[in-house]
Amino acid sequence: MGQPENGQPLGRTMKSLLDRITIILHSPLHPGNIGSAARAMKNMGLSRLRLVSPCDFKCDIAEWMAVSAKDILHRAEVFDDLKTAVSGSNFLIGTIPPDRPRFISQVLTPRKLTERLLKIHPEDRISILFGPEDRGLSNQELDLCHEFVSIPSHPDYPSLNLAQAVMVIAYEIFSTAENQGGIETRPLADVISMEQMFRHIEETLSSIGFLGRENPDHIMRDLHRIFGRAHLNEREVRILRGIFRQVNWASRRNEPKDHDQGISRREG
Repeated sequence: MGQPENGQPLGRTMKSLLDRITIILHSPLHPGNIGSAARAMKNMGLSRLRLVSPCDFKCDIAEWMAVSAKDILHRAEVFDDLKTAVSGSNFLIGTIPPDRPRFISQVLTPRKLTERLLKIHPEDRISILFGPEDRGLSNQELDLCHEFVSIPSHPDYPSLNLAQAVMVIAYEIFSTAENQGGIETRPLADVISMEQMFRHIEETLSSIGFLGRENPDHIMRDLHRIFGRAHLNEREVRILRGIFRQVNWASRRNEPKDHDQGISRREG
């Protein structure tokens, strides 16, 4: 236990990947699930746990369920809001139940997710986000994510316990992490940089009349998906923001002045 199948200690590349992964539980409802998730993490070599607006987990049941992973439980970082908790993440993965049809074409299985993780830059900080037990992650919360993962399960009862979901995904990462080797030449842009870029894009598209006032969220959500699949690095984000700054400048420059509008009205 605690070693790869060949019985050897963890290799440097595996340890590097596992050390860069943070598990984030958003609004967990049951302290036992938090303790069990900590145990699952330790079983699979993960040690970074963040909790967003959790229930009271400083209790006996969380400690009992954590068993020998109490150290992870005690070191867990607690945040009041999700955006602060995910700040600093270069690659944020949102978990989705298999019965969310809107996302079927976009989700990865845990195994495919691991293959993606093996290709990212070795300095990228990875976070895997789990929603509350009763509702999962909202569309707005998923908008922050670069990729989505879903655990295939039987359609008669597709819902997994929170700690079970953590275990399945952590196992897939652990079982293949020996092959880790960064391919990306630059670290990905972090979540905050991406969110600032999307705000910039929304302001620009609104100012030129591309986004309707009634439902701009629909188009913006599609843009989140498009740019999320592109896996942008910081330089690419700066380039895109530079383009939209130029669009802003050009649209303001071409706006008719009040004086010209007055002349046009008088001539009409």
